[in-house]
This record gives sequence, structure tokens and C-alpha cells, in this order.
Amino acid sequence: MGMQVRKVRAYLWALAQGTLVLGGLLAIAGEGGDGHWSFQITPFVSWMMLSWLVCYPILRKTYRRLYQQNNQEMASYKKRSLDLHHQDMANSHQGYR
Repeated sequence: MGMQVRKVRAYLWALAQGTLVLGGLLAIAGEGGDGHWSFQITPFVSWMMLSWLVCYPILRKTYRRLYQQNNQEMASYKKRSLDLHHQDMANSHQGYR
């Protein structure tokens, strides 16, 4: 049960962050005048609100899991290239000065 509570808490925290970002975007895009603030809700805006509030927290967690760098087999391009160079030197230049 502790794992489910942690997942729900993490999702709610990500949802709060998405709401904050969405509020900032809507505040920037809104038009104020004469003491009131107006914003036109279009299908695109509705889609953006839905994606920020529902899909974005799930995608953030998925991408974090996909691109974590704690894999021991993972090596940088530079390290891999240097290892291949050393292997090539060892295989091709035996007995040469």
C-alpha cells in the first residue's frame, strides 16, 4: 500500500506543477483591460490544458525512467571510441615498433 500512496503523491505533485505552468501560460496569453481578465477558450487551448494536466505528469515519469543513467553497460561515445581505438591498436600492431 505504501507504493501506491507514493505513486499517487508523486502524480499529484506533478499535477500541481503542471497546473502552475498552465496558469502561467494562460496568464501570459490572456488579455486584461478595464479591471477584468479575459481568455478565449478554443479547442486547441482545451487540448493543451488536458495534455498539461493529465498526460504531462505521466510522460515526465516515463522519460525519467527511460533515460536514467545508472546502467553499468552504458558508456559515452568518447569512451566507446577510445576503447575501440585501444582494441584496434592491440590487434593490428602486434610485433611492430
